[in-house]
Amino acid sequence: MSDIPVSLGVCFSDRQLYYAVSSNEETQALARIGKIDFNFDLLSCILGNDQDAFQAIVDNIDRIVKKYEVTNFRCLVPSFLETWSALPKSVYDQSSEREAYLRILKHGENRQHLEAYWFDMSNRDFRFLTVRNRIQSDRFAQLGDICSSTELCTEFEIGTKWMGITGSTDSFKAIGCYNDYISVSSYVMGKLRAATFIRYRYIEDLSYLWLQQASNLGWMNGVHDMVCYYGTNVYKVNEVLQHVTDGDSRQLRFDSLANMQVNAPEETYGFNLEEAFPAIILAH
Repeated sequence: MSDIPVSLGVCFSDRQLYYAVSSNEETQALARIGKIDFNFDLLSCILGNDQDAFQAIVDNIDRIVKKYEVTNFRCLVPSFLETWSALPKSVYDQSSEREAYLRILKHGENRQHLEAYWFDMSNRDFRFLTVRNRIQSDRFAQLGDICSSTELCTEFEIGTKWMGITGSTDSFKAIGCYNDYISVSSYVMGKLRAATFIRYRYIEDLSYLWLQQASNLGWMNGVHDMVCYYGTNVYKVNEVLQHVTDGDSRQLRFDSLANMQVNAPEETYGFNLEEAFPAIILAH
């Protein structure tokens, strides 16, 4: 048996589960990339009370885990289930300040239900805070109970992990494109610079919402070497945002293994690879 641990990366969209499994024979390579279609909305079932539907998701993941002898389970948590904020490092350094800010940021919510995660940023004077609801996190974590270790990941970690895989130090903006929200992350010199997400009801409103958000977050309109797109709604999001994103930057869609700079045994798939990009990166 190989000593290389096997990782399973998973992400969800509507009725689809996307997954990728790392190779147990070669580091930085994938053994499998796939998609499973369900007849119900996955996120609603994960967070809801339909135990039969939830168990159906678990059973499918368990089959993948057993088939490929997976040890590490990594799952992407949708951005809109989290709260993001960039804070001065002085807030992070003092526990009383951290707790005071949490009370302000999540006013009215039970502290016992909150999980706070802190991330390094390119500006060392700041730390990036992500807050999750523990009850929701537990439901996602249960999907990987069969594995030795479980890791829940936030959207902007996808870009950070991609830089680790490729060794890229270019400045780039990553846009995760979904049916009712986008995540926007900026990276410079191999580190996270900033991140936000925008929820929308109608895709036609997205350019206006972008400009509104960018009026307070200058980095959104900053110059980047690349603007990278991935997710299940890339075509429409790219079409709407093409006039408000960096016009002189290289535009890159993660729709092929070559663009992702990853290796897998199959070159073509029955679905768009950009939809499975988070799962592919999490499997590494």
